[in-house]
Amino acid sequence: MSLLFLVLISFFFLFGLCEINGNSMNPKLNNGDIVIYSKKYHDLNRFDIIFFEYENSIYVKRIIGMSGEKLSIINNEVYINGQKLDENIELMPYRFTEDFEVIIPDNSYFLLGDNRDVSVDSRMIGNIEEMQIIGKFIVVL
Repeated sequence: MSLLFLVLISFFFLFGLCEINGNSMNPKLNNGDIVIYSKKYHDLNRFDIIFFEYENSIYVKRIIGMSGEKLSIINNEVYINGQKLDENIELMPYRFTEDFEVIIPDNSYFLLGDNRDVSVDSRMIGNIEEMQIIGKFIVVL
């Protein structure tokens, strides 16, 4: 019994469970999916899917822009430091509402949902600071 207790405590110290609420990460993650994320991650990279806190809620989005980069959206295309970003990920068909440009501050990330027409992400809420991140996606159960 104590071994099971130790395993459960260890699991919840290292990992989190979350139910996906909404369609902003379709087609990768769907409304109602149960996912596991790592609370202990060493590095974050472009296209990683992360969980973060914003206004007392947990959100899940994909990292598109990294600290220090200039991110631009021009004619529905994402550019990093003037170079078109090859988003080699499956996205829902989308259109952006406006072109814009942002310099991503230190210790911050620019996040987008994969279903960009319905996603509330860095286009609306701004860059996400590293201290807001609570985990990195691992798997859908």
